[in-house]
Amino acid sequence: MVDWALADHFYVLINIHHDSWQWITNLPTQHDAVMAQYSATWSQIAAAFRDEPRSLLFESVNEQSFTGSSGDAQNTSLMYELNSTFRTLVRQSGGANATRLLVLPTLGTSPDQTSVNHLVDTFTQLNDPNLVATIHYYGFWPFGVNIAGYTTFDATSQQDVTDTFDRLYNAFVAKGIPVIIGEYGLLGFDAGTNTVEQGEKLKFFEYFGYYARYRGLTTMLWDNGQHFNRTTLQ
Repeated sequence: MVDWALADHFYVLINIHHDSWQWITNLPTQHDAVMAQYSATWSQIAAAFRDEPRSLLFESVNEQSFTGSSGDAQNTSLMYELNSTFRTLVRQSGGANATRLLVLPTLGTSPDQTSVNHLVDTFTQLNDPNLVATIHYYGFWPFGVNIAGYTTFDATSQQDVTDTFDRLYNAFVAKGIPVIIGEYGLLGFDAGTNTVEQGEKLKFFEYFGYYARYRGLTTMLWDNGQHFNRTTLQ
């Protein structure tokens, strides 16, 4: 599947996705076992794809949180351990992986300022010119789930986009570090939920796309079937 997509001139991003919630989340209480499995997983992926072109990227983990953590300090330390271990394993596998673009998420892939600051520190410590930052963005929460009276893409919802993308620009893009918004949408994105009115959703997408381009951010739409029907291919 990866080769098909690359042959059609797509960029491809491989990550270990729901593993984050299924077993990596146990890192605080099962540290050695989780790190052994994590390392084995990325060693095998890196070896299998080491000679693929640069249009294939790897991402360390997805929306990571930690069960049984003692708090923010441990969360930050464990997130750094995952990202740095991932980078070391891929780089050591050689071939095209020596300089492949590697994508590192914030804790929880969150765009909040504290999480962004910690990822900036990670980039500084790793000092690797071929790293990319990533976050996920599902809009201003009350609008994204239509609660508390936020039924339209109003000035408050628009300002949330602006403020978030400005933070990402200042933290990364302005310093020459690429940013991928690895998932975006609204929290009514699953087919059939109809959480957000279609017209208001389109307003959100229009402004989101405009401001992401203005701030030099790459975007990847998360689609569980609402936008593209995988049965009818429409």
